[in-house]
Order: sequence, then structure tokens, then C-alpha cells
Amino acid sequence: MTARSLTRFSVFLGPSLLSLKTKMQKTVAKSSTEAEYKTMSATTLELEWFVNLLQDFHISPQLLSMYCDNKVVTHIAENSVFHERT
Repeated sequence: MTARSLTRFSVFLGPSLLSLKTKMQKTVAKSSTEAEYKTMSATTLELEWFVNLLQDFHISPQLLSMYCDNKVVTHIAENSVFHERT
């Protein structure tokens, strides 16, 4: 048993599932907000990788959306002023 959180996310292109990932985080988060923020960071890296792959096939995604069920994490991600405090 470990105190490390799980990173879970899925990536869709339209209705098609492209990636589904569940991974144990490398470090122990001090709060659920920190754990979810780390998950959003990992998801962003995965999305960047898919965008580069799609661009190799001359496909330009028009809109990327990321959904998070934690309002505090969403607030931190949307407001760069709070990055220094976290």
C-alpha cells in the first residue's frame, strides 16, 4: 500500500478514444489539489504529443479541451497569478 496518487486520463479525437492511461505518480502529493494538478500537467504533455503527431499527418486540431472535476485546480490552471502560491 502506498500514499502515492494515481494519474488517470483519457484522450479523445471526436468520439474516438485515442489514449487511456492510469499510472502511479512518482511522488507523494501533499494534497488532492496537488495530485490533480500533477495529473493535469501529465495530460497536457500527452495532448502536446498527440498534436505533434496529428500535425505530422497534416491534421490541425481546432480545439483542445481538458476537463477537471476539481474547481480549485481549474482555478489555479486558469489564473497564472496563483502558480507562485502553489
